[in-house]
Amino acid sequence: MPMIKLAVCDDHKIFLESFANLMNRQRGINVVITALSREELIKKLRKTPNKQLPDLLLLDIWFGTGKEKKSSVVTAKYCTKRFPSLKIIAMSGLDLFPDEVFRMLEAGVKGYLPKWFGMKEFTEAIKTISRNEIYVNEHMSEVMMITIERRRMYRDEKPNKFDLSSQQKKLIILLACGYK
Repeated sequence: MPMIKLAVCDDHKIFLESFANLMNRQRGINVVITALSREELIKKLRKTPNKQLPDLLLLDIWFGTGKEKKSSVVTAKYCTKRFPSLKIIAMSGLDLFPDEVFRMLEAGVKGYLPKWFGMKEFTEAIKTISRNEIYVNEHMSEVMMITIERRRMYRDEKPNKFDLSSQQKKLIILLACGYK
């Protein structure tokens, strides 16, 4: 496998530094950009000559805490448009938000990993994405499939809950308008 240039963007400094150090010890991986914020990431990417741009970006889905917590969907959309050769893997310590993973995939992200991933899973994700395929780990795949099934069931049930005749609808409108 050729040398992979990696960028890592995460707002937790201890994770960012530890992960970058670990990756730089791996054969075939070179961390070329680390960033603690989306703004820092974009600034560094813009300054990097095209031939030296990273091949892969590991991007935290959530930044900040409490009311300041923001999604990285906008960052993913920007990076996929501005740097089309950059493949993005979204990651999060919170795997309870399949809707956010859906939004990241719609924004052009090529994969998702929970932060509790190991080197074997990370290597599998890189290989999958290098083949231009989408990578979502098995656990999140199951969560996403359950979410899709629940949405389908809700969508299928919803019309039946309020299946009213035209006469019943007219009566409800008249009652809402104050007629007795």
